[in-house]
Formats: sequence, C-alpha cells, structure tokens
Amino acid sequence: LHSLANCRLRGSLTMRAKGDADMLSERDMTVMLSKTPSAPALMSTLESILDGPVFNYYHAGTIFNKLAKLQDSISERERHHAQLKALIKRVDRMLLVGGVNCRSTCNIFWSVAKLRSKLPEAQQLVPSLVEALKLHSALDFDSQGLANSLWSCATLRLPRNQTGELLPLLAEGVFMHMDAMKAQELANIFWATAVMKHDAPELLDLMPTLQEGLPCLHEKMNPQEVANVIWALGQTRLQVAVDFQSLKLLIASAAKFLDRFNGQELANLCWGLALCNFQDCDFMRKVASETARRSPSWSNKAAKLDLPQIACSFAKAKIHHPAMLVAIAKRILPNLKILTDWGLCAMLWSYDVLDTDGRFCDFRDQIHIEVSKRSLSASDVTSSKHGPESWAGESISWAGRSCWFSLVVAGW
Repeated sequence: LHSLANCRLRGSLTMRAKGDADMLSERDMTVMLSKTPSAPALMSTLESILDGPVFNYYHAGTIFNKLAKLQDSISERERHHAQLKALIKRVDRMLLVGGVNCRSTCNIFWSVAKLRSKLPEAQQLVPSLVEALKLHSALDFDSQGLANSLWSCATLRLPRNQTGELLPLLAEGVFMHMDAMKAQELANIFWATAVMKHDAPELLDLMPTLQEGLPCLHEKMNPQEVANVIWALGQTRLQVAVDFQSLKLLIASAAKFLDRFNGQELANLCWGLALCNFQDCDFMRKVASETARRSPSWSNKAAKLDLPQIACSFAKAKIHHPAMLVAIAKRILPNLKILTDWGLCAMLWSYDVLDTDGRFCDFRDQIHIEVSKRSLSASDVTSSKHGPESWAGESISWAGRSCWFSLVVAGW
C-alpha cells in the first residue's frame, strides 16, 4: 500500500508538473519538490520543471537536499537517469555564471558530500561549487554554511590545490561567526579541522577559539558530537594545546548519557581521551562496563573496528577492567580472521599490556597464531599502539573512518 501510494503521488506530481510547470510560482514549486516521497518520484518531477522559467538556485538546493535525505531510495536507475544529468548540467551552468547565492551553494556542497556513495556523479559539481564559494566574502556565510563547507571539504578529501583559497576564507568566517555557532556546527568544524590537519594546517589556528565555545555548547551535544570533539582534540593535541577544563565538561556531559553511545562513538571517545593522556579512571570504568554489557550484541563490523580501538585505548591509559577484557575476548576470539591487520596487532599489544596475571594467555596465543599467519612482525604489534592512522603496516585512516563514521548532519 505504501508503494502504491508513492506511485500515485509520484504520478500526480508529474502530471501537475507537466500541466502547470509554466504556471507554478516559486513557492509552489518548492512545496511540490519538498513533498516528493522518493528519489524516483523526484526524478519524474524534474522532467517538466528543470528548464522552466521559474526554476532557480533555491530549487536546485532543495532538490539536492531532498536527494541527500532520500538517498536510501536511490538505485542504479536514478544514478544514470537523464534528469540527474540534466540537473547537474543546469546547476553547473548556474554556478559558473554566479547564479547561486552563498547559502544555496553551501547546501548543495553539503548534499553532494552526503551523496558521495549513492550519487558519486554529483561530484562533477565540486570544482564549480568550490570556485563559486571563493567568490564570496566571509560575511556572506552563516555558521551553518561554514560548518557545511568545511565538513564537505574534509568528507570529500579535496586536494589542497583545489581548496587552497577557500579554506582561509572559511576559517575567517568561523572566527567571525563563533557567537552564532550551534553545537552540531561546532562539532563538525572540530572534526573537519582534525581530518585536514596535514593538508590544511592553518585550520589548526581555529582550535583554541573552538575550544572556547565548548563551555556554552557542550550540554547541547549528542553522543556523536561529543565523541567527534574529543576525537578531534586527541588528533590535534601535538599541534594545539588541549584545554583540559573543556575536556572535563565534555566528559561530564558524556557520563550523563553514556548508554546512548554506540560502539563507534565509544571507540572514538576512548581513543581521543587516550591520545590526550587524560586520566579519569571513574569515567573510564563506566565506559568499560558499557562495553562489557553491550559488545556481545554488536555486529561483526562494529566488533572488528571498535573493540580493538577500545582495548588499545585502555592499554595506552593502563586502565585494567577484567569484565571488559573478558567480554572483548569472548566476542573477538571466534572472529579473529575478520580483524584488520592493525586491529589484530592492537588487540595483541593491548592484552600483552593489560593481562598482568596471565588470565588471557590462551586468547593471546590464538592472536599470536593469526599474526604469524599474516606474516606480521613484532614491530608491527608494538607500533599498533600509536593508532591505525600512523601505523606503518596499514594505510587506513581512522580519521577517515570517523567521517564515514556516519557523521549524520541531522536536519541539514
């Protein structure tokens, strides 16, 4: 019935567009686009309005935003739909002639980044989007646009030669709009700064100012945002001093809703604290108890990515929690083969550090066997304590996982 309703609505919208495209007001067109229930319906609606006299940059932003929110309904058919190609061509032309305002450009940029997996074809717009944003002044951006743009640059891993002039402009805007920042915006800028710290080190100048915003916003952050900020502080601690008072505020917030953190958020939270060398044994014991309680029900994907990072974090902090170690060993032992090379080495190093009484010698022996099968060395095991992003044996970036870490920008 739901599918039938979608088909009927899609058909009615298409018929309306075909019959009244030239008569629709800008507002009517926006309402019509916003009501489309799926990506296929949206493509059908585009057929008659895309080249109409009313269609403008605001509608383009609405369409891309809608596609980002409807991406679960995107199939191969939509990826190769003629209307998608026409949309990209039309928007690219609008961007090249300066026909899109700053806010809509930021929204389209964010949508393209969100659609990176489902509609990679939309990335054809990235060069024009970046060039269009460069033409604006820092005053033209609002706090959401700044956060969207920085998040998009980091998510898409844009090369420095493409973003060179844009990033200083966005950084200037952040300084100007700090008082207007919302919690989610602040967290996303923290995360983007950490991800781009090597390609855009000038963004690190933002970190002290970003940390100054935490006392006002930490209580409004959700688990993902708290984890992102703490992870970012850990990733940049060698370049920028960590404000430990702000870190304590974040920990106090996290402690109130620790049961809402998923495995990935717990892992990134722990890793950031370990990198910051932040010692709060009471809080870490609560994290360990949550991990012990919930890890048996985690998926294999979560277990192979999150549990090695959690174990390694506790080993770096030298915090021993027997119940957590038992739970992790039970969850991992049947699935050693699915661990990444870093995860395997990190697990061995962590239990070598934390198993002070030999209780887990059998578990460690099994890990040793798998390590030998993969021809991993003792130095690989030792260096795993520095984290996957700097581990010599593996090129995967955990900063990257933090991005593909499902940083959902709700409502944007």
